[in-house]
Amino acid sequence: NIKSNFTNSEEIKIEIYNTLGQLVLEQNKVIAPNAMVDISTSPLGADVYIVKVTTSNGKQFTNRVVVAK
Repeated sequence: NIKSNFTNSEEIKIEIYNTLGQLVLEQNKVIAPNAMVDISTSPLGADVYIVKVTTSNGKQFTNRVVVAK
């Protein structure tokens, strides 16, 4: 889940990278103010990933996520 703290709806680009820096998943979504977006990890194997979110105005946020299966 990705939670927004935006005051307006934002178009976001979500990129997920493996530990080798390879892009393994990419999605574009529109997120409403103070809403949550669910990202399915079903295509990913158990591992550590870097999630990068880029907003329509160019702000970027990154976080590490562990997928356990």
